[in-house]
Amino acid sequence: MQSFFKNTWNSINPLISSLLNNDLVVLKNEQYKVLQLLGEGGYAFVYLIEHAENGQKFALKKIKCHSGREGTQKALTEAKFHEKFNNPYLLKSLEVQLQKESDGVQYVYIMFPFYQKGTVAQIVQNQHAKGSFVSKRYILSWSICLLQALKYLHNGTDESESENTVDTTNLIDLGMESKPARKPSSNCYLHGDVKPENLLLSNDMRNAVLTDFGSIYKIPSSISDNSQAIAFQDMASENCTMSYRAPELFHVRPGTTITEKADIWSFGCFLFAVMFGYTPFEKQVSQGGSLALAVCSAQYSFPSRHPYCSNMVNLIRACLQLNPEQRPSAEDLIRHITGIMND
Repeated sequence: MQSFFKNTWNSINPLISSLLNNDLVVLKNEQYKVLQLLGEGGYAFVYLIEHAENGQKFALKKIKCHSGREGTQKALTEAKFHEKFNNPYLLKSLEVQLQKESDGVQYVYIMFPFYQKGTVAQIVQNQHAKGSFVSKRYILSWSICLLQALKYLHNGTDESESENTVDTTNLIDLGMESKPARKPSSNCYLHGDVKPENLLLSNDMRNAVLTDFGSIYKIPSSISDNSQAIAFQDMASENCTMSYRAPELFHVRPGTTITEKADIWSFGCFLFAVMFGYTPFEKQVSQGGSLALAVCSAQYSFPSRHPYCSNMVNLIRACLQLNPEQRPSAEDLIRHITGIMND
């Protein structure tokens, strides 16, 4: 079965990019040499660059502002989030620069630390290509990092982190009641594109940071009429990877409210993909079915043989609930996973 993971780091033709190896880029009066193209998606390219004098390496995201003022604002908003969010599990930018180039098009440059270990998607792809599974220890560690990032976004980024420790009681019975909801914040966000490709690995391979803030959306978002429903559905179609997209984003209806639980569905798909090497609804597509139909009816199954405990499988089941209100919160999942780690 062909995996949805794509190793773009090695397969992209550098001729499609506007920057080539050995080009020089100037950011805040500092010169950087372009070493290679790392990846691309939509209207953005990511490069490995090196400071011209001290040789320090960074990642540079170059976003084309493709729709005039609207495109420029979208790119600058993404850059603003990378500057604004103050959480160790969310990728922080180092420099941001808006620049008009010789072709008359504006670009937004965002410079980041370089994570040489790459993404979780690459590790998963390599492991399953060898016929092996990613270790439980790594999967749970990455999941905690991702969920900490989502907890920060979902609970409101104007709230300080009040908990330094997590309840380690193993509460894997996900039929339990969640903790009472916190006081609503005016700065709650949906990441909108949670997937293994957007989780960057630290050198020790245990810690990870979430990146790609081009799909972030303020929540809760109440859909009041049909035009708003169509606009939100179009936004989701453009920004949310289909195989990780929550069912409520496929057919957005007036009278509904989009919440952080769309990210929780995506986390369930993320966990499935990291454990088994393919997304939960991929099998339906390979058998000639519709991905959208499979997602919206929650048609998926687990491999008959794998090395993971039933508690990890139950986490996926809990996240892939068609009713968003029945899905656990990021905070709930952190507690459950911490319990599994301590088993």
